[in-house]
Amino acid sequence: MQRYTFFSAVLFLSYATFLSGGTVLPAKGQERLADQTPKTDERLRKDLVERRERVFAQMEDDSILIVRGNHSKGHLRGIFRQFDNFYYLTGINDPGGVVLLKKAAGETSSRLYFPRQNKEKILWDAQTLGVDGARQVSAIDDTRDEVSFQREFEPLLENVKTVYYDSEENHDEFGERLEGLALSLKPASRIVHSLRRVKTAYEVDLIRRAAMISCEGHKELMRSAKPGLNEFELQAILEYVFRFNGAQDTGYSSIVGSGPNSCILHWSRNDRYTRNNEVVLVDAGAEYKNYTADVTRTFPVNGKFTERQREIYAIVLKANTEATKLVKPGVSTGEVFAKANDEIFKGLKELGMVETRREVRRFLMHGIGHSVGLNVHDVGGLGVLEEGMVITIEPGIYIANEAIGIRIEDNILVTKDGYENLSINLPRTADEVEDLMKEEGMRFSRYMINNVNK
Repeated sequence: MQRYTFFSAVLFLSYATFLSGGTVLPAKGQERLADQTPKTDERLRKDLVERRERVFAQMEDDSILIVRGNHSKGHLRGIFRQFDNFYYLTGINDPGGVVLLKKAAGETSSRLYFPRQNKEKILWDAQTLGVDGARQVSAIDDTRDEVSFQREFEPLLENVKTVYYDSEENHDEFGERLEGLALSLKPASRIVHSLRRVKTAYEVDLIRRAAMISCEGHKELMRSAKPGLNEFELQAILEYVFRFNGAQDTGYSSIVGSGPNSCILHWSRNDRYTRNNEVVLVDAGAEYKNYTADVTRTFPVNGKFTERQREIYAIVLKANTEATKLVKPGVSTGEVFAKANDEIFKGLKELGMVETRREVRRFLMHGIGHSVGLNVHDVGGLGVLEEGMVITIEPGIYIANEAIGIRIEDNILVTKDGYENLSINLPRTADEVEDLMKEEGMRFSRYMINNVNK
């Protein structure tokens, strides 16, 4: 799934459920999520120090690890987003920067180079953290102006035998310069990615928050859905609720597939008008402070599953539920995912749709899950589950000739003794979905332009 920025149009929507006399209010009996943002600055600083200590523990003696930041800017057509590994080590989401971790002569040290503030550019660009701000956010006391990096770099190589750096990833002259030195060059990502596989408590809180926001967006979309709405109108509702609750972006391009589009795994044009008796598959996750959720639900656009849709839905739900029950430390993801595939096979066979396991691939073409974190398909691999991992479980069945595609995807945190479903607040059973869709949704009359794109 490719990352993209929100449609600017969603910024103009009014969230009718929250409106009362022109004042933005919480829904009845519910606090606004935006008012519950935790004060995490000091937690972040502490977490960053601990992350870097874990990097040092994996580095060889007499080595230095170098990770460069994203020097591009998100002008006009999108917001800026920092490279994941740099953000993981520094917590900085402004353009530029180079972070260096050195382990030599029995000691470890961190140094950060970051662009100084430019008073002229402040008029045009609010991303003005500067050297002092970068020092404060990153908890790296030795933070310097980035212009001095090239001049000061070579002295840092004293007593160094190994350099960790992703030259192929950066495609820069500095990487070519490193390759010309008589040093062992190894990928920095090998260390950083292995650590990103297991989330810290701080990271888990951010993913939990992203999942909460995602669930609210999905729920409002389902409340508001009705035959005749366009997929992009449903997408706008979803993403407005994301932004309203503090999400900076979506974690990936939102998938809103109705009817035949529900069978297209990465459908993202979202430009078809829905029709009565169809299902709509929505795969969308909010990104909160650079961490994303990845949630999928499927619902009947008219609020009532047909008998055929319901029986397919029941198979997918059982596959999701039974696979999730196996999640705990020490269990392999292969075992978890195999359970989901087994349930899909048994369900399809009972309906007379398959005879062999090989035939299941006609109706389920994708894997059952992946890691989530700073990236929707996060790094570090899967394998044996460990406490602190966050994975998706997302079985599905896609019957193209019937225009029925159903997927149910949850975000699962591996806990000490089992699991926590971070997306549990979103209805999962067919009855729960239908009950939610009976609730009042968003009113469109105040901002809908008649006959647009008809």
